[in-house]
Amino acid sequence: MKKLFNSILYVIMFSAFAFGKTPDTTKSYNMTNYKGKTFIFDANEQIFECNAVGVADASKNTQIVNRGSRFVVVHINEQTGDLTIQFLVWKLPSKSDTAEYLKAVHNVKTFNINVETEQLESFVKSEKNIPDKSIRYFLLSHDKMNASVSEYVRGKDWSANFGTFTTPFKFRPTKSAWSNSFSLGASVFIQHTVTANFSWGFVFGFSVSSVTLDSASTSNKVKTSTDRPSYTPSLGVLAIYKTINITIGTGADYINRPSAVEQSWIYHGKPWIGLGIGVNLFSNNKPAHTTTPIN
Repeated sequence: MKKLFNSILYVIMFSAFAFGKTPDTTKSYNMTNYKGKTFIFDANEQIFECNAVGVADASKNTQIVNRGSRFVVVHINEQTGDLTIQFLVWKLPSKSDTAEYLKAVHNVKTFNINVETEQLESFVKSEKNIPDKSIRYFLLSHDKMNASVSEYVRGKDWSANFGTFTTPFKFRPTKSAWSNSFSLGASVFIQHTVTANFSWGFVFGFSVSSVTLDSASTSNKVKTSTDRPSYTPSLGVLAIYKTINITIGTGADYINRPSAVEQSWIYHGKPWIGLGIGVNLFSNNKPAHTTTPIN
């Protein structure tokens, strides 16, 4: 009696889902926006099990899908825009963690493939040779797709960014001396994304600086301190945590040397070691969404 009641309730719910709205005859939906993409639920949702072309199975119960679940679209209803989706296969943890293993097995059998537990592990490992009749598909309405789902875009492993950069503190090994000078220039940052909040990489820069010529930097040949413009190529390693950017690098300052005064500057073309600060220009290449995916 309970099974009969559940079946009747399911039919009523699906009828409201499938037939409770009038298709917009002015629109025609297709797979163009879904091919080759992965999507993620940003909120918990109720979905209906169906076949590969979106025909719901009244003998099956509805399922609550958790936030963070990822899926691909395999079919679309051209009149209503409702989608047939297939979930990415849940990973199976080590059997030593019994509770997590059984939870994952339950998710695989509920959302991925309808097979006996004995066969399940081999199918999950290969994700191939799964009988078509065993694959589970679900129906997701066009409205729920727009309200509760976003495209899952994994951050690129490597990417390039451009911006400005300053190195305010320099250690000059020639005289084991620290100097601070203003510099600002263009930089190219080659970035490797590790997590949504952390990345690292290499920064290549070319800046215009201001350097000081004094008695210490000219071996006492200049008595009065004066400033000179310089150009500075540099190379560094940079780490980004959220919006905090720090780099350690090296470079060299070059000045125009028309007279003996400039020619006496001992740091011309000599390497320095610098601590750099990003000016809110290099951002971590994190995914466009903020929902954490479920494995």
